[in-house]
Amino acid sequence: RYNRHLDREKARAMTIEQVLSEVPVSDRPVWEAAFGGFAAAWNAAWQHVKMFQCREIPEMFRDLTMSLDCTVSFCLPCEQDEGICPLALVQHLATEHNAMVFSVDERMLMSSRQEHHAQTRSRLVSSRHLTAAHTIRYDLEDELIPFFEKQCMTQSGYDFGKAEARLIDHHLLRVPAIDLEMRVFTYSHEQHLRGGLAPLKAKIVQAELPIEIQEAIVRELGSPTRASAILEMLETVVSFITATGGSFVATLDTSVRDLSLSLYIKNVLLMEEGVELGRVITTNVQLKHLECLWNVLTDMCVIDPMAGVSMRYKDALAPDDAAALHAYLGKLNESEKNDLVGVMKSYITQQLVEETTAASASFAGTLGYWELGDNYLFDLAWFTGFPESIPMAAAVETFNLCVSRS
Repeated sequence: RYNRHLDREKARAMTIEQVLSEVPVSDRPVWEAAFGGFAAAWNAAWQHVKMFQCREIPEMFRDLTMSLDCTVSFCLPCEQDEGICPLALVQHLATEHNAMVFSVDERMLMSSRQEHHAQTRSRLVSSRHLTAAHTIRYDLEDELIPFFEKQCMTQSGYDFGKAEARLIDHHLLRVPAIDLEMRVFTYSHEQHLRGGLAPLKAKIVQAELPIEIQEAIVRELGSPTRASAILEMLETVVSFITATGGSFVATLDTSVRDLSLSLYIKNVLLMEEGVELGRVITTNVQLKHLECLWNVLTDMCVIDPMAGVSMRYKDALAPDDAAALHAYLGKLNESEKNDLVGVMKSYITQQLVEETTAASASFAGTLGYWELGDNYLFDLAWFTGFPESIPMAAAVETFNLCVSRS
């Protein structure tokens, strides 16, 4: 319902109670039951979740109690920010489930029933096909405790063997291990933040649209709503192009670059009915212009392109660095400023989503290896004066200052 239709900022502002209120009345009981189960699992197990893969859960998320007042962003699994919480929770629950299953395996191997166990037990089920029948289920109050009291209490003490046999035979014997496969949530228009445009640029070398064409697109579309609809279409186009040829085809034939976007949608994707692109896009935009068109539409939708960038790279600029940057920008012409802003935006949104670059490294030293056309920035005379003292930690603030001066 919300995948690719909800942006990150709205998800962080919308509570779960508001989400449930938007669900049709006929479907609401199913949604409420699903959230009730999720909240119960969270509140019972979250205190034991410390890691997601190799990353620690941030301190600010560790004491969260799941309720209707929580924002929906904590329920949408993705691999950054609060989105790691539902992923970490499900990973923990699957690990605990499998640990129990493997304990039963070990116990059966040590008994005389190992051959029967191998014949009757389903070994593995994908989480995509998991149902209640695959889970460990029991009624503690009405089933287990009465049985233990009547059948496992003897004059000489407690019969643990009989209690264990009951648990295994009736509740654990046929429970399969879980192969965890989870779809992650894609926020609206964030495919570029997750690396969606980097593979596109590898397949098709991208080029800028003339400024007058970009301005004409903005005038013709006129509204963020229409721009948003075309962005959703572009996500499909980018996905198909990057998948074309698989890993065996690194770069598509140069003739593909000049193929009209509208013809690609109609003749290759066979999507004759869909979003109205408008006259300017239909006439002028080719597949080599997809990145530029994406940026134009994103700007129209007032989406913060830096929303998914790690907080490590969002420190304030030091006064001396800001002064040096102002002085440097004052020596550039408008074309050079626009080129610098475009390259910085591509680099930051594609490379700084994860914390793989040292915050103390020189921004200029890293950015200089990013390409502009057929050249590295280091090869361009106008880039040589970029302040080398600016650290990666201030990358986003550096970009914002450059935008304000362009």
